[in-house]
Amino acid sequence: MRKKAAAVVLSILTVASLAACGGTDTKADSSSKAGQTDSSSSAEAQPLASGLSGACTGDNDHLQSVTLNTTGQYLHVEIPNPLMDANESVMYSIMFTDSETGYMTQASFKNIFSTNKYSRFIFDMNTSEQKNYPGTFASDFTTEKFSTNLPDPAIKGGKGTKWTATLTVDGEDVATCPSDGSEATLK
Repeated sequence: MRKKAAAVVLSILTVASLAACGGTDTKADSSSKAGQTDSSSSAEAQPLASGLSGACTGDNDHLQSVTLNTTGQYLHVEIPNPLMDANESVMYSIMFTDSETGYMTQASFKNIFSTNKYSRFIFDMNTSEQKNYPGTFASDFTTEKFSTNLPDPAIKGGKGTKWTATLTVDGEDVATCPSDGSEATLK
């Protein structure tokens, strides 16, 4: 009887020590994962900083150049000689890619001529969320220039952020800036 009791106790101790070992491995794995989460969250993209600027040159009459700058929490966009005549719509889009994190956001300004409706929005490419902003398509939209301001906290990136601009007319991309397919940089 003593031998059976000793064997049962030994079996219980063996199972308990194996379970404890498994519990220790699980703790090590979860603490390791927690450390990874903490380090990746510190590298998250931040909103655009004030004082950044950039420009590019295009080769289309209606997207000859684009100039950007940030002041406070606003992104100012200026495009000389915009396209005025379209059957349906005109949209300017600017794709931003944070050089440190790769985070991508797109600022877009769209005017639908048939309904006289406009939209200004930021699309977060990482989360697929869109933030719509009230206001007009542009503060200045004449034959001389397209100019607008947009709250920029939803746009992610710091100094060195890469960007490209696209002009879309009636649903078709007709011009990009820079025209050579490269990216401009916010400095």
